[in-house]
Amino acid sequence: LSLSFIPLILFAISIAGTFLYAGIAHLTIKILKGKNTFTQTYNACAYSLVPTVLFAVIPYIGLLSIIYSIVLMTFGLSSYHEISKGKAVVAAIVPILLVILIVAALIFYLLFFDFLLFCLLLFLFSSAISFSALPPSFILCLKLALVK
Repeated sequence: LSLSFIPLILFAISIAGTFLYAGIAHLTIKILKGKNTFTQTYNACAYSLVPTVLFAVIPYIGLLSIIYSIVLMTFGLSSYHEISKGKAVVAAIVPILLVILIVAALIFYLLFFDFLLFCLLLFLFSSAISFSALPPSFILCLKLALVK
């Protein structure tokens, strides 16, 4: 796999991520007795994520852009689905919490049950970021794995 395909793969993953995010939010809204369709949920989610996409890489401003996107999503979901702001906040935050829970569970599994796979993933991630041959974090993982 060539490095030139990485931006295309990341773009496809981000588009799929918006649909997944909107799907989880829509399921939450339906549980909370929301009224409209998935299209309205997707519109509210996609439009409200624009500040995050534009400013997330800037330190401090990125965090503020994430908070601002959640606020925008709250108003959009509340308006589209005719639900209270409180229910809209829940619908906006549930997908984020679910992703955090899944990532934490995956890290826990990899650290405690499949340490060598964790080292391999760490190596692949860090080498894709730094383009170095053998990052120090991978060498440390191998030393720890051999000690086990």
